[in-house]
Amino acid sequence: MNKHPIFKGSLIALISIASMSAIANENTYITFGAGHFDNDPFGDVYDDQGIRARHSYEIEASLGYMLSNNFAVEGSVVMPSPTQASERADINQFRLSGLYFFGEKALKPYLALGLGQEEFEKDGSPSLDSRGGFLSLGAGLQYDMNDEFFGRVEARIDDLQDNISYHAVYMLEVGYRFGIESSERVASYDAKESTVAASDFSSEYYDGCCAETNAEDSTSAEAMQLDTQELAALPATAAGSNDDDHDGIANDLDQCALTAEGLTVDETGCAKFTGSISNVLFDVESSKLTVSMKKMLDDAASELAQYSNASITVSAFTDNTGPETFNKNLSQDRANSVRSYLMKKGVSADRIDAKGFGETSPVASNDTAEGRAQNRRAVFDIK
Repeated sequence: MNKHPIFKGSLIALISIASMSAIANENTYITFGAGHFDNDPFGDVYDDQGIRARHSYEIEASLGYMLSNNFAVEGSVVMPSPTQASERADINQFRLSGLYFFGEKALKPYLALGLGQEEFEKDGSPSLDSRGGFLSLGAGLQYDMNDEFFGRVEARIDDLQDNISYHAVYMLEVGYRFGIESSERVASYDAKESTVAASDFSSEYYDGCCAETNAEDSTSAEAMQLDTQELAALPATAAGSNDDDHDGIANDLDQCALTAEGLTVDETGCAKFTGSISNVLFDVESSKLTVSMKKMLDDAASELAQYSNASITVSAFTDNTGPETFNKNLSQDRANSVRSYLMKKGVSADRIDAKGFGETSPVASNDTAEGRAQNRRAVFDIK
């Protein structure tokens, strides 16, 4: 049937735009699906009349764009399935929708709200033919199989203006994200950079020293050992025997009475620390902490437990792929992930400030996969 070519043209345009998007941006995706339209969900009118107008079987293609981790916009084209019986009603639609996803897990629910234009045609029943706008309300469940591919189940109600009052729609879809560097593609680099042994914490990720020493700040274990040795040699104040933890601060002035021996302290008797921790690296378009990252943060939390007065700023960044607003939000999510994990490990919330800086301040070139992987990072500054 398909007397009006506008919807076929829309489908061709959608595929063409998607092809260009494959080059342009990793936040672009496309879905293909098939489903069932119940054209009289609240009654039994059309099949009772013997005209087989109630049930239609359709295919759908959508082009989407992620504006943030949770919000997307989609343009969709619906056409009759090639396998649908000729006596059934044909439905052609074009729809523009907004989708909101709940959470960032692989399996996540979502809600959809859209507006569209529809043609409804039934051979032999011209009185049922209609053309007009509609409002679409839907809900679904999406499962991310990996960085690139995902699947969906969706149900929605299309509220029409003309002869057919409502459609109840049930769709099954598969999707593909363009421009994504999957974990497998950069595994040779990411595995090397993000796999951290516990013994590597002090030497590879820890760049700082205890305050008020003359030792050169270094990432080497030898320099850090020197820091500790020099701290132990610092002169104590004249607290005499009234100094249970031997930090040089008299007991009645000491707010941290059990400071470990050898650590430098401030005037309140609490250990002081300055430095930074880097190389907390993230996967593409993700704020999830890997097992190796959690191990490194465990070590960091253990170190920080000795410095109860230390304040921590977590600064997170992204590479330059994707829109600036999306990257800014993603970097904030990454900073929050680190902050939340440290809080679970006993670091007080009021000691941690989490800030996302998006794609600013790259530490490597964004022209290579290796460089982009280094830029997807979080850094601690501790004072």
